[in-house]
Amino acid sequence: MKVFKKYKQSVLLTSFMFCINLTFAQKLSIDGAVIRNTTLDLKGINTAAFFHFTEKFSGGLELTRFYTRHIGIKSEGIERSAWDIDLNFHYDIFRFRQLVLYPITGVGYNEVRENNRQLHESVYERYWAVNTGAGIRLDGWILQPHAEYTTAWVNRFEHIFLAGISIEIGKKKIK
Repeated sequence: MKVFKKYKQSVLLTSFMFCINLTFAQKLSIDGAVIRNTTLDLKGINTAAFFHFTEKFSGGLELTRFYTRHIGIKSEGIERSAWDIDLNFHYDIFRFRQLVLYPITGVGYNEVRENNRQLHESVYERYWAVNTGAGIRLDGWILQPHAEYTTAWVNRFEHIFLAGISIEIGKKKIK
C-alpha cells in the first residue's frame, strides 16, 4: 500500500489512460523484452501493453525495471537501480514483406535509486523525460520479435536498447 500512496498520481493517470486506450483500440498486443540503459549502465526487463488504433498507429504503456548494479568498487557498497513508466506511440512508416520500421515518441517518468549500503542511505532521482527513437519488428508471426533504440531527453541523453517479443490478443479487423 505504501507504493500506491507514493505513486498515487502516476497510478491513477496510468489507469485512466489504460481505460481510454482500451475503449478506442482495435486490437491489443502484449510485449516482453530485455532492456539496457547504456548511459546509467543498467540492465532490466520491460513489459508493455500496446493498443492498435489503426493498422499503422499504436500507443502503449510500458513498465521497466532496471535491476540493482554495483557502481565503482564493490567494497564501497554503492548500488544503482531504476524504474521507468512510459507512454509511447509507434507509427509504421515502412513495410517490406514482414519487416516493419517505426518511429517512437512519448513521455516517461523515471526513478533512479542509488543506495549506499555502508552509510545506510539512499538517494533518489525522479524526473520526466521525452522519448524518441526507432524500432523494427517482424510482423505476421504468432510471436513477433522486435528491437528498439530510444533516447530519453532529460538534462542528459539516456540511450536505451530493447529486444523482445510481442503477441497480439483479441485481434479485430481494422477498417
